[in-house]
Amino acid sequence: MSEDQIWTLFTQDPRYKLRERLGLGIFLVLIGGLIWQREQVECRILAWRLMSGVRELDALQRLADKGPDAMPYYVDRIDDLDSEIRYKIVLTLKAMRHKDSIPHLLKAATDPDADVRVNAFDAIAEVGGREAIPMFIEALREDDHRIRRVAQNSLHMLTGKTLDYEADSEPEERQQAIVRWESWWESSRTTLVSGS
Repeated sequence: MSEDQIWTLFTQDPRYKLRERLGLGIFLVLIGGLIWQREQVECRILAWRLMSGVRELDALQRLADKGPDAMPYYVDRIDDLDSEIRYKIVLTLKAMRHKDSIPHLLKAATDPDADVRVNAFDAIAEVGGREAIPMFIEALREDDHRIRRVAQNSLHMLTGKTLDYEADSEPEERQQAIVRWESWWESSRTTLVSGS
């Protein structure tokens, strides 16, 4: 029920006509409370849909549209046993692009599922999560090419640097570039983190 429908119901429907009974001030407080309550109920319904598997992508997208206030209704599922649910939650947090999502994305960045990790890395970089730079540097050592590639791209997005690291290069060349990244981080950590 839209706000307009609620307004019409309580102002024009002869069964209710609460406006005349309550007075305008109390009536407006009541309408505001109903609209707020409807938002909360809608978030709970969407969270239930997510948990029950009913049109999860639709439910997640609608929750993401509600912004950071809706995060508590689904973010606890970041530990779900189903990697597809974890993946969809990371995509939702990524779409939200909000700093409050960083702690949850950092958790997802250690997920055993590579698809979840790749999207978590990407989302952290898009939001500007510089606190993840050491994790990205460590991920440059990964066996999985996709993880190395997204770590490389995330570092570039956050720092503007490449330090000649290429995810496709030979292991020895990658190791030399990782040493450069670690050295750079040691010298830049304080100014970079305090400047964010």
